[in-house]
Amino acid sequence: MTKPTPDRRAAGADITVPCRVVSFAQDLVAPPVYGRELAGTIPGATFEAADDAGHSGYLGARDERAAPRRP
Repeated sequence: MTKPTPDRRAAGADITVPCRVVSFAQDLVAPPVYGRELAGTIPGATFEAADDAGHSGYLGARDERAAPRRP
């Protein structure tokens, strides 16, 4: 029997770097509502939902949001 995943939402308040949470509109495993909730726990975070992509959207989306970010 597996243990439930701990609720880590409060930990978002400790994040002090700029963040953008990106979800994929067709994601059935972690739908955008969860990404929006996560962004809401991080001070100053922004949220964006990429259209026409599922759970592994970063692998197939041809959108600039799916491209790796370089510092």
